[in-house]
Amino acid sequence: MSTEGIVLAMMVRERVSVCVCVCVCHACAEGIVVAVPIFYATGSRWRAVMWALLTGLAEPLGALIGLAVVYGGGMTETAMGVIMGVVSDVTLVFTQSCTHLYMHTSE
Repeated sequence: MSTEGIVLAMMVRERVSVCVCVCVCHACAEGIVVAVPIFYATGSRWRAVMWALLTGLAEPLGALIGLAVVYGGGMTETAMGVIMGVVSDVTLVFTQSCTHLYMHTSE
């Protein structure tokens, strides 16, 4: 179950079953997006399933860590600033590496 689905379910309590259904469908689509390229690249179904499982477990683990930080009183303005800085840095590095990769393949 993805964290987006949990948040959505918490926001709309009277329609929790619909939210859980959407959440499960979203998680299945993410697993397919991860597994198919790995299967075609390696030819190994085991590797594809393993990587899809690992990426699927990352979201609940992150949600549990976030829950512990928020309810443990560790979420301060400084901590939020550090988290947002790390997220923006990862996004920038990923975007630059993809741009660099596609600039050289299209020539």
